[in-house]
Amino acid sequence: MKPTDCRYESNGLSLHYVAWGQSDAPTVIIHRGFLDQCRAWDPVARLLCNDYRIIVVDARGHGDSDWVGHGGSYYFPDYIYDLHMLIQTLECENLVLLGHSMGGAVVTYYGGSFPENTVGIVNIEGLGPPRGFSLPANLHMQTFVRTTHHHSENRTRKPMESVEYAAERIQKADILINEELALVLAHHDSRT
Repeated sequence: MKPTDCRYESNGLSLHYVAWGQSDAPTVIIHRGFLDQCRAWDPVARLLCNDYRIIVVDARGHGDSDWVGHGGSYYFPDYIYDLHMLIQTLECENLVLLGHSMGGAVVTYYGGSFPENTVGIVNIEGLGPPRGFSLPANLHMQTFVRTTHHHSENRTRKPMESVEYAAERIQKADILINEELALVLAHHDSRT
């Protein structure tokens, strides 16, 4: 079975997800980790899609989702809002939310904020609160300004020679990814 590419809107951004399985099956939403993209979950989705409707999200700035424009940032509350908008778009209830790393934090925050929408949360290596949440307000703002400025100053897009070269880079970063999956990820992570 192959997934269906889908889009939804959140706060002016066009965000991407892939849907696997039948729309009337119980829904599992998978939120991937930082610097990852939804197609990395293809092997897992293939195993689960006979029994569940699997929705795998490309968060803002990742995979095939829109990037935040100049002056914007990638702030945890924005990811939670985006997930909320996806759930509203899908009109689904009684979901299981599965997240890895940053996605684990996002689904946990969402499930804790909107428990009426969830029946379960799977948090794989989820992160704790973003840095600065436990600080007094003035120190939190200072941290946010410094971090935003640092990322803004150091943000560059580096063109790759080819999709194959990008796949090689992916395999060097993660030796457990085989060549076939690396090519799929490189194809979906690249823009021409």
